[in-house]
Amino acid sequence: MIRRSLILFGLVFWIVGAGFSAFAANNKVIYTYNFVFRGDAKGKILLIIPFRVYYEAKGSVNFMAEKEPDGNSKFSYYNIVNTAYVARTLDFSGKKLCLMTADYDLVRSKAFGKEKIADLKTNLPYYSKYIRSAYAYPFEIGTRSPGAAAFFRSVEGIHKDVSGDFHIIQRFNYKNFDVNFNVDKIMFETLKGFNHSFFPTRNPGDITGYDKEWLSEPLDFTAIMNAIARHVSAYVGKHVKFKQQYPIRLKYKVAESTDSMIYIVGDSAPYVKIWGEIVIKKFSRRIKINPKDNTLLLDEIDLDLRNKKGNGGTIILSLKRQDW
Repeated sequence: MIRRSLILFGLVFWIVGAGFSAFAANNKVIYTYNFVFRGDAKGKILLIIPFRVYYEAKGSVNFMAEKEPDGNSKFSYYNIVNTAYVARTLDFSGKKLCLMTADYDLVRSKAFGKEKIADLKTNLPYYSKYIRSAYAYPFEIGTRSPGAAAFFRSVEGIHKDVSGDFHIIQRFNYKNFDVNFNVDKIMFETLKGFNHSFFPTRNPGDITGYDKEWLSEPLDFTAIMNAIARHVSAYVGKHVKFKQQYPIRLKYKVAESTDSMIYIVGDSAPYVKIWGEIVIKKFSRRIKINPKDNTLLLDEIDLDLRNKKGNGGTIILSLKRQDW
């Protein structure tokens, strides 16, 4: 009996080990992508009529990355990590809150919606105290195929050919529901934010010796911001037309360098107008790579758009290797 158990254990160990070896040999690695897009505005019209608008989209997705012969990688959708959602106020004064959630499990989607609404009604800075009613709308994700989301990433960190469709299904007949959800489409647009090289030259080479600063290529986020605006709502897409005043550049440098990790940071505080009095107040990118083969460990982006009154939005993105 003991011998049989040992043989069975050995067989299982061999199968798992063989599967892991094949997985590693094919250069397939799981990465987790997190994105958050928040926008808010508050103030008074004609000095007496208050307005309060809040919007938040958030999601977390795993991608399977596979290196290609040219050194670049193809990222294909693997699964979702957490329930994705869009939370937004519906009326001019911010008294009505709407929460839309998406998950494979409709029960989990409902449960998350209930908890998130309770959290927003209590802990959302400034806006919580004005919320008088809240509505939750659970949706179901209808596809699990790798084609649900995909993109190519170059060695120097440029994302190309972003595509996909999560096929978000409305399982219930929500009366008078005409609010844009589009959390997956917003995610696809944020992936395009990784649109420039963080290396000082076209050939990455060995950057451990770089002790000087270098500039990124000129960057313009007009198209990405307008695409996100269209997915937020038809009204925003029609009335908010972003136009970046002039291209900006990130100033990069190697912040840390070891045998196993190179940490590159890029920062810019351009204060360049992108719509009305709203400016790109801050843009930063943080990258960690393995210097032995330039394999990505972490890539983060933080974009802050504000006017002098504090109205505007933030975009926070993170692509992280799961086993790191």
